[in-house]
Amino acid sequence: MKAAGCKLTDYKGKSREHLTDLSKKVAYDSSPPTQGEHYEVAAEDGAYDDAPDVKELVHALEHGRMVTWVKKSLPEDDRAGLKALFDEDSYQSILTPDTTGMRSQVAASAWTRDPTPNGTGHLLACPKFDDGVYDALRAFKDEYRGNGPEPVP
Repeated sequence: MKAAGCKLTDYKGKSREHLTDLSKKVAYDSSPPTQGEHYEVAAEDGAYDDAPDVKELVHALEHGRMVTWVKKSLPEDDRAGLKALFDEDSYQSILTPDTTGMRSQVAASAWTRDPTPNGTGHLLACPKFDDGVYDALRAFKDEYRGNGPEPVP
C-alpha cells in the first residue's frame, strides 16, 4: 500500500448508533469516514454516479462493506480504471464519488469488529493516482472487507 504512496490510518470506533433522521449532522473522525453514528438504512452495494448520503455509506461499512471514494476531479480515464477494478470483484463493495471534501484523489474505508463493542475504522488515503493505487486497493479489500461489527452478507 505504501508503494503507491497511500497512507493507512486506523480509527478507534466511537459509536454504532443508528440514527432515524438522515438530516442529522454527524462529525466524523476522518474524511472520508470509517466508523461512527450512521443512518438506520445502509447504502446498497454497487457503483454510484451520484453518491448516497455519507451516513448510509457508514452503515454499509458497519455491515462489512469496503467503500472506495473517488475525487470528482479525477480524470475520466482513471475513474474508468477504478470502475474496471470494482467490476473485477464487486462483492460487498461500493464505489462512489466523494462528497466529504477529502484531500486524496482516491480513498478506501472499512470498519472491522475488533475490539468490541465499536470496532476499528480503517482509511486508505491515496493523495496521488498512479497504477500502484490498484494494488493498494486490492490489498486493502483483501485485508478488511467482510469483517464489519454488524456483518450482513
